[in-house]
Amino acid sequence: MTREGDNIIASEDASVMNTELYALADKITYNTETKFVRLQGNVKIYKNDQLYLQANQATFYLNSDFVIIEPFYVQENSTGIWMSAKAAASNRNVFRFNSSIVSSCSVVSPAWRIDTSSGSFNKDKSIVQLWNARIYIGDVPIMYLPYMRLSTENKRTSGFLYPTTGSSSTEGFVYLQPYYLALQDFWDMTFTPQVRTNRGGGLNYEFRATSPYHDNLILNARYFYNTPEYVRNLNLVNSQIYGFDVKTSARNFMQKYLGLKSSIDNGLYVDFAYMNDLDYMRLDRFNYFLNTSSYTSRVNLYTQLGDNYFGANFKYFLNFNIADNRTTLQNLPNLQYHKYLSSLFFKELLYSIDYQLKNTYRPIGYSYVSNELSIPLGMNFSIFNKFLSLGIWANVYAGNIYAGNIFGNNKMPLYTFNTLDNSEFVLDPATNRYGNYLAANYRISLNLDIGRDYNKFFHALQASFNLSAPFANSVFTNGLLSKQVLQTYSLLGTNELQAIQNRFDIWDPSSFTSVFAGNTRIDLNLSNYFYNLNGQELFYWRASQILNLDDTISPVRTPMENKLGTSPISGLNLSTSFFYSFFYNAFTELALNANYSNKRVNAGISYYLKRDTAFAIDNLTLTRTITDASNFLRLNFGGDLGYFGVDGFISYDFRTNTILNLGVGIHKDIKCFGVAIKAGSDRTPILTNVTNDGNSQISVIQNTYVKFEIKFVPLTSVGYVYRLRPRIN
Repeated sequence: MTREGDNIIASEDASVMNTELYALADKITYNTETKFVRLQGNVKIYKNDQLYLQANQATFYLNSDFVIIEPFYVQENSTGIWMSAKAAASNRNVFRFNSSIVSSCSVVSPAWRIDTSSGSFNKDKSIVQLWNARIYIGDVPIMYLPYMRLSTENKRTSGFLYPTTGSSSTEGFVYLQPYYLALQDFWDMTFTPQVRTNRGGGLNYEFRATSPYHDNLILNARYFYNTPEYVRNLNLVNSQIYGFDVKTSARNFMQKYLGLKSSIDNGLYVDFAYMNDLDYMRLDRFNYFLNTSSYTSRVNLYTQLGDNYFGANFKYFLNFNIADNRTTLQNLPNLQYHKYLSSLFFKELLYSIDYQLKNTYRPIGYSYVSNELSIPLGMNFSIFNKFLSLGIWANVYAGNIYAGNIFGNNKMPLYTFNTLDNSEFVLDPATNRYGNYLAANYRISLNLDIGRDYNKFFHALQASFNLSAPFANSVFTNGLLSKQVLQTYSLLGTNELQAIQNRFDIWDPSSFTSVFAGNTRIDLNLSNYFYNLNGQELFYWRASQILNLDDTISPVRTPMENKLGTSPISGLNLSTSFFYSFFYNAFTELALNANYSNKRVNAGISYYLKRDTAFAIDNLTLTRTITDASNFLRLNFGGDLGYFGVDGFISYDFRTNTILNLGVGIHKDIKCFGVAIKAGSDRTPILTNVTNDGNSQISVIQNTYVKFEIKFVPLTSVGYVYRLRPRIN
């Protein structure tokens, strides 16, 4: 260290500090009169034990917040984003510079960068403002923006987010511009106006909040206006699309928010939505794949006190397959009390109680209120050194029902159809608004659980036999649940069953499962598991069969269920599930799955077949015609091939000989940059006016698209989607 007049000069790993900063340099010159400091060579300035900035030269006054840095280079440790300029002037931690470069890639030949004419960087707020920003991939300019504002750290900051853009021959140019508002740490919201030049415009709103107890709330509301020409071209039902949805859940919400002092367990779950059109679910993005035409809203509340459970659940169904959702049965609400399995009088004697009240309502069509009670009572004994257990149980069922709104708008009777003997059975709603049942049955069960250790694997075997039957003269039913109603319903064919499910004026007793529990039946179950010496599952096989001894046609009409799976090598999983009917001598359901995955490659194939449970019979030849309800194949693959990655999928429907969904893409990702291109086709439902009476119907639209996406890590990803003219089926 030397002194030249008022200047103190330090060399060779020199340092200087004040109350906030600590600086290192090859040479430091300090003027004792003016408090002027010049740092030269390998300048590094630290703040709060973190690297604040790095340069070849910096000048500042110890009694001032103004600093000049030449050249300027600063990098955020959390995200890796850096800024570089020939020089920068800092005042109160706000750096201003000209002709800068911003990137998160290598300083030498970055994969992407932003060149600007001028800008500023607020170090305290981690906010960068750039003017005349030119975005480059390599040396190729791809976008110009007159102004950009971005955050250099992973922190919630209010401002415009990157837009979503696309193009479609039907919807025209698509532009969604979100604005993010985060004024407090516990909530934020996003406003996203959008325009589709050939279709219309709208607004999406999303609100997110978290409580002091870390319970989350998400609220969405969306509105979109379709132009008359767009509605006419696609024959749509609605020119205006709107709706909202809310989701939240909380454990022990009574203690958190209602001030309950007790420690009883309780919870709340909400997933509720209302929309006038299923297209509501596609409004928040341009290329959203939708394969459903209904939505189920749920609100569940429960509390548990010891062995006692109290629950209330609400279900609201939106079904766009029908013209008027007011004919859809809603559960508003269902109440339940359940007493968990407990001892009675002595340890081996067990019982439980289950009570349910259901209010099933709809404005058009019959509604009903029902009560159901179930009380099982029994004992389990372990025998043969606990390898075998014997269970003896009795169960009492009771319930009643009251039907309301039985005539509906069309003054139709509650229950009418032609039975198999071509005579019409009509249940007069004027005299049959009630139904009651009382039944008791017994169950005898045998359960086997054994295992054996072999030289290189372990085998576990579980088997069970359950016989259940009603006690003699123990079944009583009347009214809407009378024996004639149940027998008539059980003999219906497929067409009549489908008519009941789609009609609002026909009584359907199938929801009362306890009424049908009086059958004499045997349940057989068998499970096998094989494990290696490390405890990894090598193979499993589970089988079950129900024998209905009261079935006058055949006791084996219920198919036998089988599930098998194996993992012969690391990363490969093979499984199958199938139902085989010994009565029809045919598979009624079959599922095959094969998946392989390692560090670089993943692939899978799945096949699913489901046949109608009722087979059409030719009266002349007595042969059965097999009809497939579902029959499709799906393949997917993806992997890193070194220079680039690939992924793709395809779904094929064998019933209609149609490709349901198809997509293939390639992508390249490095630490700070990624690019991907994908082409595909999908089928999605829309709500259209196609029937002669003006009622709505679900039509299928075939979309073919190409999507291009660029990732600027860690800032954002931007993409562009082009869709060809869709085909409506």
